[in-house]
Parts: sequence; C-alpha cells; structure tokens
Amino acid sequence: PTAGRVLLAPAGLAELVEVVRSPVECATGDSEAYFTFMAKPLTNDLLDRGLAMLEASRRHLMAAAAAAGDGGSSLDERPEASGRTPREVLHHLADAELYYFVRLESDPQRARERWTELAMRGEPAVARLAAAREHLISGLNRLDEAGRRRVNVHPPRAERWTATKVLYRAIWHERHHIRALGW
Repeated sequence: PTAGRVLLAPAGLAELVEVVRSPVECATGDSEAYFTFMAKPLTNDLLDRGLAMLEASRRHLMAAAAAAGDGGSSLDERPEASGRTPREVLHHLADAELYYFVRLESDPQRARERWTELAMRGEPAVARLAAAREHLISGLNRLDEAGRRRVNVHPPRAERWTATKVLYRAIWHERHHIRALGW
C-alpha cells in the first residue's frame, strides 16, 4: 500500500512530491501515512504558523455552524452526499483532535487513559471542540525540545506520530471536513 503527498500550485496545478510505502492499507483521511517532513522537529515558527491556521479554521467552522443552527441548514439534517450530520461532524472533529493530542504521549497506555478521561461524552459539540482545542494547543506549547523531536509509536498499527505530524494532521482534518460540509 502507498500514500502520496501532493502540493498544489496557485494556478491549481498539482505535483506529486512524495510517495510513501505503508505496511497497512491507507485511504484518504487515514492517519497512518508518515511523510518525511513529519519527522522534522516542531520549530517555533512552524508552531506559530500552524496555530494561526488552526485559529482561522476554527473561526470559520464555528461561524458556519452558528449560521447553520440559526435558520440555515440544520445541524441535525443529514446531507444526501454525506454519512454524517453537521453536528456529528463537530463531535467527530472533537474526538479526532483529542486523538491527535494524546499522540503526543510517548506511553501508549497513558495515551489511552488520557483519551478516556478527556473525551467529555454526552457534552455539547461546541464545548467538546473548545476543550479538545485547548488540550491540543496547551500540549503543543508545553513540549520541550525532546518532545518536539520525539517519535511516538502507537498501537494497534504501530503508527508513528511526531508533534509536527499532530499539528499538520489537526489542520488538514478540520479543513477537510469544512470543505466536505460545503462550509
């Protein structure tokens, strides 16, 4: 199985810049892919730019969700082309962001424990999104030099995670779902 990383030029042209081999099947949206840039330590500049992108993306997401809940398309209306309602997508994004956050843990058992204690099941989607984002940002900001360089391996597929991968993955995933919702 392979995964590819594509760069888009301003004119809309695409260039395949890297292909990686994976021991497991990968599909669009899977997190198993580990591109070479993900192995680089998380620099202050990259963190600052990434956090700015996360902030802009979340502002866009929340404004669109508020508009959908205020007389626009309902948050609980299932679009024909999607398997999830917008509200379900918001919960999914909160779950995913916590998943990324706990990947900063070097101990997989500790990561599972943190996931369980922070999941906020049954809480409103907006509250879960805010809490997950707070955990992610504080976790990234708290990393020391060793944490910014560390490669954590998590079961069940021995996935490799770095702080750089966590940041890129969180940015990509939220933007992917904003586009999928047509927001």
